[in-house]
Amino acid sequence: MKPLLSLAVLTILLAAPALGQTGPTDCDSLAGMRYAPRGPDAGGATIITRAPEAVAACEAAAAQHPADPHIALQLGRAYLAVDPADPRAEGLFASALAALPALARLRLGTLHDNGWSGLPRNLPKALSLYEEACALTGQPGALVACNNVALVLLEGTDAAQYPRAIALMEAGCAAGDPYSCENLGFEYETGAHVPRDRQRAAALYRQACDADSPLGCSNLGNAVSEGFDGPPDLPLAQSLFRRACDLGEMLGCSNLGWALWQGFDGPENPEAALPLFEQACAAEVGVGCGNLGDFHYDGIVVAQDFTEAARLYGLGCDQGDGWSCLQLGLQLRGGTGVPQDDPRGQALIRQGCALGDSDACAMAASLP
Repeated sequence: MKPLLSLAVLTILLAAPALGQTGPTDCDSLAGMRYAPRGPDAGGATIITRAPEAVAACEAAAAQHPADPHIALQLGRAYLAVDPADPRAEGLFASALAALPALARLRLGTLHDNGWSGLPRNLPKALSLYEEACALTGQPGALVACNNVALVLLEGTDAAQYPRAIALMEAGCAAGDPYSCENLGFEYETGAHVPRDRQRAAALYRQACDADSPLGCSNLGNAVSEGFDGPPDLPLAQSLFRRACDLGEMLGCSNLGWALWQGFDGPENPEAALPLFEQACAAEVGVGCGNLGDFHYDGIVVAQDFTEAARLYGLGCDQGDGWSCLQLGLQLRGGTGVPQDDPRGQALIRQGCALGDSDACAMAASLP
């Protein structure tokens, strides 16, 4: 069993406000980009949680408003929420280039960044599109494109680009982009590219969460549970995880499950945690799969099943959760629920350490 209050940095898919020509539609509320609304009171969804409904609503809106570039972008976004490989998204995003040059480039950049819409992952192409969008100062999408430029630069190995990346996040956060704030907070929490400052990280997460960033709220929950800027406040952490989960952030749902399991704000409630872990694991959140694996390994709420635990730990490990790699490695070394395979088990324990799990590192240090 391990805490699953880990952080995640996501490439941003939203952008700054812009006005549309027609009144709000269901497509706007289900798939609209909250920080690039099609018009006043159009609403939006930071994370699309009702994807089939969003597709139906946006297809209807596209039939009614076939020349509306916002609707085209929202329909493409809805298609990707159902199936990230849907090839229709690329054409829909490209169709908006003339009317919404920065926002369309931002959206096209995410396709190359993530390998969506049937395209191979191509970071140089993504960076080029983000740079073009970022340069269109004041256009809808430009501010968040600058944040995405920063994320790509920080993923790279050219250290000379890191100061520019941090400066882009600083500028974006100061201009009110919550995603720049949450990613800058992550930088200050980890100290990877700036001096570590957990108090400032908490303040940045709070700023992002106040602007309804789901990941910002989840990360703020982690910060207050760990006492980044004061005594730990577990009830507040649980409420922040719930807010993130309600906004569609699956890491927040997984963290909410952990908080309920551990009794952050009342008695321990593993029964309520189970569906949250299942939901998060289905969404490929590694820590959700890892904690779901714990439930099956230990027989918590569900029947004890070492084989199912190993399967879940394998999913979690594949999704970057070091704890899951450690647990699967231990099962393989002992032949618990799986055929014994000591070399592979040792390799997985070392992989768990490389992913940052302290227990895996302690175990790896004692391996032959």
